[in-house]
Amino acid sequence: MTDHPVARLSQLIETIDKPVLCIIGVGLIGGFISSFIGCSDLVDLHLIGRQNLRNRLERYECLKAENIDGTTRSLKNSDFTLHSSLTEMIQIKRIKPQFIIMCLKRTAADEIYQEIKKLELKSCTIVLMMNGIFTVTEAKKILTNHKILAAMCPFNVIDDQATGVYKQSSKGNIIIEQDEQSEILSNIMNNSGVPTLLSTQIEKVQNGKMLFNLNNAICALSGVPLSKELSQYGYRRLLSHCMSETLSVYYARGMEAAPVFKLPNHLVPWALCAPDWIFSYIAAGMAGPTEKATSSMYEDVSNNRLTEIEYLQGAVLKLANGLDPKIDTPVIQAVYDKIKQVESNKCGIVKHTPEMIYQFK
Repeated sequence: MTDHPVARLSQLIETIDKPVLCIIGVGLIGGFISSFIGCSDLVDLHLIGRQNLRNRLERYECLKAENIDGTTRSLKNSDFTLHSSLTEMIQIKRIKPQFIIMCLKRTAADEIYQEIKKLELKSCTIVLMMNGIFTVTEAKKILTNHKILAAMCPFNVIDDQATGVYKQSSKGNIIIEQDEQSEILSNIMNNSGVPTLLSTQIEKVQNGKMLFNLNNAICALSGVPLSKELSQYGYRRLLSHCMSETLSVYYARGMEAAPVFKLPNHLVPWALCAPDWIFSYIAAGMAGPTEKATSSMYEDVSNNRLTEIEYLQGAVLKLANGLDPKIDTPVIQAVYDKIKQVESNKCGIVKHTPEMIYQFK
């Protein structure tokens, strides 16, 4: 009888020291990944978390996750080590990671880059699983001599606070930049139940995911879950124009974007502008969100946190700046301005109709 792949990999790893894996940013995506990888017993798992994570662990006594197929994992507190910072882990506990996966918001990344630089973790592979484009380029401005790989997570995760479960709410495979070290990491993730692919064209993958991340802000402004937002033509029209404007800027900058779903990128804006009944048919063949899923920016706005708008619509505006001939991005600008206003007001979720966000002529 052939052994299960996880059993074979576990036996192999038991003959050597387990890879030390550190996950920074144990929120929705980080919590989901941690639960599956930690339960596989394939790595020595270390989590960097602050008071919110400690409160969660005290309340539920474990990290729990459920994938899109309903498979669940419960990671006991004894199956990983929690640290308040990388500095504590490395300088006080004397534990050096082979891998660091950063699932942070981009707004918090620079602080971690500076900490990694001081700790001189040059033998460690750093995987950036964050929203937006140019993640590695920005990191290398600070971490000039480190191995840094980009990654993309296409699916959403919601926090079912009643049960303490991180629930995957849409389909997709994580994609990591191709490298010898990422091959090791992808094997661990796949055998842990987190489907992972490798790509030699990760920048194109990130550019493609960026097109869909533009909806994070629109969902936050709508004040409703993703499925309800995308069921309404007015919000889809806004997203369609955001995508079209971004694709125009990409073309002018010589940037290519890989398709995230089945439709080619240039057809997605057209599909979004289809009548509701036609769009619902098209969406049925795509990896749509579950009923309760929202966007990460929706969660930031509802908790009066700083959003990632500078790395989404803001990044497109920066790319468009200085182009000759000029490319107009009126809807991108309108969404950006509304989110900045919401950030400043700190009033949580305020429902905006599509017309309140942008009025088409």
